[in-house]
Amino acid sequence: MDFAKILAQLREELKNIDSAIQTLEKLQQTSRRRSRPAAVSGAPDQESPALPAGFKHAGADRTAGTRKPKRSDPTPT
Repeated sequence: MDFAKILAQLREELKNIDSAIQTLEKLQQTSRRRSRPAAVSGAPDQESPALPAGFKHAGADRTAGTRKPKRSDPTPT
């Protein structure tokens, strides 16, 4: 048995494990931040692969000038 060779291999593995631990710790710290979800791109009629089947975007069947009036909107005369 060559103990020097075994020790060198174990030290190399220790470096790799330490590096992996540091990387995972950094990922854990950055995953705690929450941000606004990304906007869904594409035409409103097309379903996005990221959305569940049968799910429609809330504004998919409305066009720019067809929103419902709010209570605070002045009444048209």
